[in-house]
Amino acid sequence: MTSKRLALTWFNQDKALLPLPAGGYEWVERDDPRVTEVRLLRETGRVGEVTGTSADNLLIVGDSYQALNALNSIPEYSREYRGKVKLVYIDPPFNTEQTFGEFYDDNFDHSVWLTIFRDRVKQLSDLMSDDGVIWVHLDDAEVHRARMVLDAEFGIDNHLGTVVWQKADGPRNDLPNFSPDHDTLLVYGKTSEAKLIRSARDESLNSIYKSVDGDPRPWYDDNPTAPSAHRNQTWVYAIQSPITGELMYPANGRCWGTKQETVLAALSEYAPYKQVVIDDDEKRAEVCGVPVAELRKGIPALLLDVPLEEARELTEKRKAAGMWPEYIIRPKGSIGRKRIQPDKGSNARTIWFNSEVGHNREAKAEIKALFPGVNPFSTPKPERLLRKIIEVTTRPGEIVLDCFAGSGTTAAVAHKLGRRWITVETVKNTVDNFTAPRLMKVVDGSDMGGVTQPKERVANISLPDGVTVSMLDEARKVFEKLVKAEALEADSDTLASLIKQMKTKPAKERLWHGGGGFRTLQVEEPRTVVAGDRAFLVEGAADLGRWVAAQLGYTLTSDRRGIVGVKNRDVLVVVDGMVDEAQIAHAVSLLSDGETLTLAGVAVHPDATSLLANMWAGSRVIKVPDGLFKQSKVIR
Repeated sequence: MTSKRLALTWFNQDKALLPLPAGGYEWVERDDPRVTEVRLLRETGRVGEVTGTSADNLLIVGDSYQALNALNSIPEYSREYRGKVKLVYIDPPFNTEQTFGEFYDDNFDHSVWLTIFRDRVKQLSDLMSDDGVIWVHLDDAEVHRARMVLDAEFGIDNHLGTVVWQKADGPRNDLPNFSPDHDTLLVYGKTSEAKLIRSARDESLNSIYKSVDGDPRPWYDDNPTAPSAHRNQTWVYAIQSPITGELMYPANGRCWGTKQETVLAALSEYAPYKQVVIDDDEKRAEVCGVPVAELRKGIPALLLDVPLEEARELTEKRKAAGMWPEYIIRPKGSIGRKRIQPDKGSNARTIWFNSEVGHNREAKAEIKALFPGVNPFSTPKPERLLRKIIEVTTRPGEIVLDCFAGSGTTAAVAHKLGRRWITVETVKNTVDNFTAPRLMKVVDGSDMGGVTQPKERVANISLPDGVTVSMLDEARKVFEKLVKAEALEADSDTLASLIKQMKTKPAKERLWHGGGGFRTLQVEEPRTVVAGDRAFLVEGAADLGRWVAAQLGYTLTSDRRGIVGVKNRDVLVVVDGMVDEAQIAHAVSLLSDGETLTLAGVAVHPDATSLLANMWAGSRVIKVPDGLFKQSKVIR
């Protein structure tokens, strides 16, 4: 059966991209050994105290796909990271047909961009935990195509939301049409287990909740109706007011907010009500937005079951008793509904203003403060933006991953917030000049910018309930304008004193004081070359055993002489030469009862396979490198 699912297609979608040493990419088959080869990761240094969870902090230099593939495939890394990354934040090249100097390349054909993006997203998905979340930061160039790639990988139902970030703090008039104000962040969960973390509720949100009836739960008088009347016609009916006696209906297009039984039970606490079918089909059809012929008939109204004067007296008596029900009777007789103040914090919203999380200019200032006189990044991200993303997705100790490191903002903020982190940067010059030095400053405590010293402000006076620092700042600004315009009548000393009392000041709390550490790893050069339909080892390639173990997924072992690695009860022995009868006999002598042998060599005697089968059942011989890639498709 042909699938009816909407799919995105592009040129060479079924192929892979091979980075070229001189730059650029070459289209190759997806099973090309140069693509499927697992590159080794070589530790090149350590910064700070690399113990405990700090050992999990990795700065990896090299192609992001190869780095992610190594983390997923090499047992020493996969057991630490595969399926354990809680947050992936990536800010991939936007494909805006620009090139930002020697530090950043942002010029890809759409097909190239999509293939690069898709292949990395697949690797990232494998690294994510079941409750992990990925945030993909984009502008308008590729966001609509990226959304379809993410739908295909994670599923439409696991799209948690789309965040709009106000990145600009002013208009750009050097452009022909729009001045772009925002970027887009696509947010997906690995599975249905993924949930964002609610934040503490803002005081300004809580200020609307009161309790005028003695209810221990603060509430506010909310709209008692809901949308979609045409679909919920049984929730569209008349309610008689116990104060005025009038028949009340929801506004056109809306219905009452709960089923009729719930409304009836609440109103009956004020006065006796009864359900009566009345001749109001035309009015109900108008509210529902449907012809009378299509209206659901026979829905009763809620009418008073006592005279109006008695109902009014009973209503006032019930209101005076306090602790009103869910549906409330307003002073003039209309109906409201209690909206109880949430006690579980606030969900993240989908519009993030730069006043809350910073803008591009703030981010550039942070980079300039770290690296005076240098401006290599056109669109860096402010630390406050990454702080919010990290705090609504992870808790301290969980792993954050960014495979497009750039200046290292994600890792820097994750480190300051007590998260473990992995970050990857392709361009070594960028790492040497910016990413590594910045992270070193974080570790030694000399990075005083960004979220190290939060921009929160505090008031000089005690604020009453419902008044926040931001509200006070806005009020002061309005007050100052009124004073400047001489719109207020008071002596200058009094006005100056009031303005002084209304001023706020930066909080002195410092978030970060230094500490921890990280390891730096280098993605090693490929060990294979391809000629025709055959793969060959690069001449002079060292550490053959470790490389073969990585291709086949064996865990390295150093406590058994002559044995490179193990996988369950299978033992790997690697021969940098011919696998013949003598080599087979020696390898078999290294085994214990119940073990099997995988014997790999750069050359294999024609009789080697049968010799090993006769000598030790259940074992195999592999020729390096060709046999590795055929085997790895099954084993990895």
